[in-house]
Amino acid sequence: MISAETVYRTLEKSLPEERFAIAGTITDELIRSWLIDKNWRVRNCAVKIIGLMKREQYVQDLVCIMTDRTSVPIINRLFGGDFYQVGFIRRNAASALGAIGIITPEVISGLFCALRDPYWEVRVESIRTCRKLFSHNSPLELFEVISRLTSDRSFEVVVEAVTAMGELASDSSVVNELRNVYNHPNVLVKTAGVNALKKLYERAVITDKMIIIRELSNIFIPGKYANNNRP
Repeated sequence: MISAETVYRTLEKSLPEERFAIAGTITDELIRSWLIDKNWRVRNCAVKIIGLMKREQYVQDLVCIMTDRTSVPIINRLFGGDFYQVGFIRRNAASALGAIGIITPEVISGLFCALRDPYWEVRVESIRTCRKLFSHNSPLELFEVISRLTSDRSFEVVVEAVTAMGELASDSSVVNELRNVYNHPNVLVKTAGVNALKKLYERAVITDKMIIIRELSNIFIPGKYANNNRP
């Protein structure tokens, strides 16, 4: 029997137009057998395959995987495991949902849950998926959750949250939230703040250029980063 990893590697290396022909040879029965395999690596490949093939019929499965909080034996936790669907799988489920691009109430509630996931990579990927799915109409509650992530303990999450605020905000008051990262110790977070302000101006959320210039003057970015982010 063909392995999930072989299929994933083949799809990953193929051109988008070639994937349709390959996908036709992969049955739902085979994918579902991989999704319930005891080996997490097999399940992980199955999730990535679904994303690459954009199989819409698995959206609910992906939401369930992304939000699964089934506990594991203590020995697993001692070696870095947290839940049955390990962090890598939950992260890739969020990514696959973004690739498929379907918005349902279940997807929205699932992303709310994933934005609070204990594993930082899941939070990062969930924000990226939100940027893809809600670029034209962001639920207020979703924006509030992302705003809170600007204080996340992982700078990678903060970078994505700030970037999302620049792309999703529809009100100029978002500047009040962005000011929280102006003095962040990580230069990548500050750079994301600069880019978010520029994005808000490009999207005409803020139309007064002097406001942008004033805000940018409060962000100190040393060295090469400063040269790439002049207004």
